[in-house]
Amino acid sequence: MTLKFTMAALLALTLTGCSVFTGSDEAARAEAAAQQTAAPDPVKAGEKMLGRILDGMSKKDYTLFSTDFTREMRDRFPGSNFTVVNDTLGKSLGDCQSRQFLGALKWGELDVLLWKARFSVPANDILIMMNIGMVDNSYKVFSFSFQGQVNVFDQEKK
Repeated sequence: MTLKFTMAALLALTLTGCSVFTGSDEAARAEAAAQQTAAPDPVKAGEKMLGRILDGMSKKDYTLFSTDFTREMRDRFPGSNFTVVNDTLGKSLGDCQSRQFLGALKWGELDVLLWKARFSVPANDILIMMNIGMVDNSYKVFSFSFQGQVNVFDQEKK
């Protein structure tokens, strides 16, 4: 009788231990899935940031334009330069008519996002490239460029 009781107790402890362990595994899996779900998506963040950059250009609003810049990016491109460069881009490009996300590359700690954009002035498509990365748990713009038939710096000298 004692042997049967001991075996039953061991079996009950083993099963209880397994179910607790399984519960811990399930909890760990659920927590990992929640963290993965909670992690910001660089493409969605990039779309929002590019929207603010283009809106800031269209509205001639440096604060909106630079909202998502890193501190270093704002230092490299201060508000005092914004008007001249924005006016030059406005004459060369016009307003953004459409944009299509092309893809993303991982480059070290940065995500490189690429869009094809059509503006109102040039006949050709423009490639927009934005480098973003995490700063204090949110994405920030480290750099961006418009590539195509427009070269702001050549036109600025004229």
